[in-house]
This record gives sequence, structure tokens and C-alpha cells, in this order.
Amino acid sequence: MRPIGPTSERNSRKNIRVSDVIKPIRVRPLADIEMDAHADYIARDNLGAALRFLDAAQAAFDQISDHPSIGSRRYAYSPLLEDLRVWAVPDFENYLVFYLERSDHVDVLRILHAARDIPAALRETSPS
Repeated sequence: MRPIGPTSERNSRKNIRVSDVIKPIRVRPLADIEMDAHADYIARDNLGAALRFLDAAQAAFDQISDHPSIGSRRYAYSPLLEDLRVWAVPDFENYLVFYLERSDHVDVLRILHAARDIPAALRETSPS
């Protein structure tokens, strides 16, 4: 029988990602405006869907807070945004949360629709 405890493979440190420390989310004003604009747009046709979108955006923030390294670095090609990550809003995968992991928090920079010219929108984004 294999032991269950700190020395077992199941509990070994190699399965723990050091970067995955819960960090508070800070939503920048532009991202907050974009989230509200997306909800307003969705609400034109379906108020319930707009409310679900806001809940799903919060769920995305919670996922990112719990696992800051979860997002893809697909758009991290700019030297100013080399640590940029992106994570889709659950059940609203065309809405993308762009964020930077900082030492003590996660900085949500933008919330963009996937149909946008993402590179152009990100060029307008300041990392600080």
C-alpha cells in the first residue's frame, strides 16, 4: 500500500503551482465601463441574459482570483503587456477578460468582445 500523507505522490509539492495563490481582483475603470456596456447591449434583447452575463463575469473574476495563471498568454506580444493573460467569461465565451497578475493582486485591464480588433484595442491599453 502507498502511504497517504505529505510524502505521497498525490500530495507532493510538484502538483501545486506556486503562482496559483488567491489574489484580489482590481477592475480598472475602463474594464468596468466595458462590462456595463456589454451588459447593456445584451439587455436590449434579453434582460435575463444580461444579468447572467454579469454573474458569469463575476465567476470569471473568481476563477482568475483563485488561479491567476489560468489565462492564456495568446495576446502577450507587446513588450508593454508581455505578462498579459486572457480568460473567457463562462457561458459567454465571446467576452474576454484581459488581465495582468501583479505581486499582490490581479489587474483587470479590459473586457472585450472577441469580434473586436483585439490587437488594436490592446494597443490603447496602458499596463500601469
